[in-house]
Amino acid sequence: MTQVADLCTIRDQIVANVKAESLSPKPSYSIDGESVDWTTWAKAQQDRIEQLNRMINAVEPYFLATRHSL
Repeated sequence: MTQVADLCTIRDQIVANVKAESLSPKPSYSIDGESVDWTTWAKAQQDRIEQLNRMINAVEPYFLATRHSL
């Protein structure tokens, strides 16, 4: 696998996890002084997806080749 393919696979797995969690969202809670906040978790995952997209673009930038006459 190429570096871009690896990054895309990681990103796609995170997207699938976020999608699965959004289908049956869990409430935020606290147990023994430890808090779990699903909104914060989802935001962190979105940040990871954006970071992976930037990394993918850095390795293999998207561009549209056009032709024009002078």
